[in-house]
This record gives sequence, structure tokens and C-alpha cells, in this order.
Amino acid sequence: MKLRKHFLYLRDKYGIDVWLDVLQPRLGLKISYYILKRPKRGALRDLSQISYLITFKIPYIRSISYTIDGNLFLVLQDPIKSVINISEKYRDFVKSIYRFNFILRSKPLVELLDKVLSNDFLYVATTGLEIALKHRYDFDRDYITKPTKFDGVDLAILDTIENKPDLSMRMLTLLLSQNLGRNFKVPQIWSHVVNHVEKLILGYRVSYIRAPQRSNYITTLITYCKDPVDLCSRAISHPFVSSCVGNTENNLVGISVVGYGGFHEVFVANLSQVLQSYGCEPVVESINSFAIPQYMIVFGVPRPRPAEVRAGFDVEVEYDPSARSWVEEINLDEVVEGIIRLSL
Repeated sequence: MKLRKHFLYLRDKYGIDVWLDVLQPRLGLKISYYILKRPKRGALRDLSQISYLITFKIPYIRSISYTIDGNLFLVLQDPIKSVINISEKYRDFVKSIYRFNFILRSKPLVELLDKVLSNDFLYVATTGLEIALKHRYDFDRDYITKPTKFDGVDLAILDTIENKPDLSMRMLTLLLSQNLGRNFKVPQIWSHVVNHVEKLILGYRVSYIRAPQRSNYITTLITYCKDPVDLCSRAISHPFVSSCVGNTENNLVGISVVGYGGFHEVFVANLSQVLQSYGCEPVVESINSFAIPQYMIVFGVPRPRPAEVRAGFDVEVEYDPSARSWVEEINLDEVVEGIIRLSL
């Protein structure tokens, strides 16, 4: 109860939204970035139609947004062993692909968070970067990269509470009973939380800060680092860094930045310069994508969709509860074809 009141206090008093930090690798998932070329130039459109198509015809979408240069930026959280299919005739629509096997999200240092709330953005963008990178969270590498056991109910719990960590157990049980069409009891859900769900998260993260002049776009810097886990464990200490993804097999790193107070570009430039001091190569690609509706849409934790299936929808199920496994084949042709159709 005290923790619940603390979350509400942070939200209502300081405008800080706290979410559960769900670890995709613990769910047997990786993070994939796809930059798709738009088939037709012109005015930007609402993503609602494309969103509907993707929601039902391709699994594992985490977000979709327009890039500043007019392309589409898809973020997938797909199974580690998944196969992405795209036919030869559509390969020219794929600008770039990046795959990562872990993700760490925003856990800003209190002293820097205080500076954001007091609007001292120049300090945060300059001196604050040095302070953040000197600090490092000591994460267990196996814990943040290795899968563990879970089932469909665990996924449904995560989907319900990821952005509502203040939910009571009674309310959580009621919502799950409604969503899954089963009559759960509080002790049943508590057992799932203690035995599985707590092993699928990395505590809490800051998902949003209501501060003046928040950038309306996200810059994602792609680079290679000698130790991706070490770099990401430092970068997420800064309140401008929303997430840091890495690949421990090929040393690829992606750092996503959302600045405040008109200092977004300053921070990105400073970060790009200092990366080499922490064992990283020069930035390979800088992806600027919108961070505001109607040009960006964010989706939740991958989950079973029994309600849609029972209702007869032609929906791609992400997780098969009976087999306790993910669907591992993803067809990007559906996305490209839909984008072409909706762009005409």
C-alpha cells in the first residue's frame, strides 16, 4: 500500500509516471528495429489505419512511428529464435535492420531528475551526461539476457500492470477474470506474481516526465561498443535516455534519447562525442522518429489474445497458451503490402 501511494504521489505531485520494467529477454524475446521506406512521398498521415493492419496481421509490434525523413520505424519484440520472412520483391522497401538481445530502460539518478523538475536543462544536457555515465548499475548479465519460465496468465498480468503498478491485487484479479474469461481468485494471481511475474521484471522505470518543452521526436543512436551491457548500464542513469538496447553477440547498441527544454540536439551531440570514451565506435546511424500522436503508436507486452480468437477475428496470435510457446514465424510482406495499399 505504501508503494502504491508513492507511485501516485510521484505522478500527481511531480508529473513522473512509473511503470514496471518488463525484461523482454526473460520472456524469450529480442528487440528488432526495422526502417521501412515509404513507397510514396507526401504529407504525413495518421497511423491509425496502418496500426489496425499491423495489430491484427503481424505479431510482436512494440511501436510504429514516422521518421523525420519520411520512413517508417518499426520496433518488434520477437522471439529469440523467430524467422522474419520478406519476399524478394519487397526487400527494396527495407532500409535497415538491427537486432538486439537485451533492453534496459530509464532509471535516472535522483539528482539529475531533480534538475529536470527544476528546469535546469543546460546542466542536465552537459554536466549531467558526465555524471550519468560515471554511474553504473550493477546488473546480473544472465538475468537481463536469459529466458525464464512463464505462461499465458503471467503475460496477461504483465499486460495489465505494466503501466499500472499501483493496481491492487483485488482489482488486478477482477480485470484478469474479465479479460481472460475465467473466474480467478486473489491467491491464484498472487501465486503467479510471486513465482513467475517478479522474475520477469527489473523493478521499475520512469516512463514519462511532465517537464516543459519535451522533444516531439526521439533520436536513436546506433553504434558498436566493446561492452554493450556496461554502456547501457550507465546510459539509463540519465533522464534524457528512455532506453538502451544491446546485442552481446555482435556488440551492437541502440540508445534512444528524448530531451527537454530545447536541449535535445545539444545532448545528442554531446552523447555522440563522448561515446568513444566508453569503448564505443562512432555513431553508425541516427534515427529521428516522432514521439507524439498521431505519428507514433506504442503497443503493450506480447500476450495471448483469446478474446479476439473466440470472437472470430482473423488475428495473428503471438503466444500459444496450450503449447506454452511463441509463434516464431513473422511475415513482413503483410506490413509492406498494407503500407503500399494505404499510401496510394
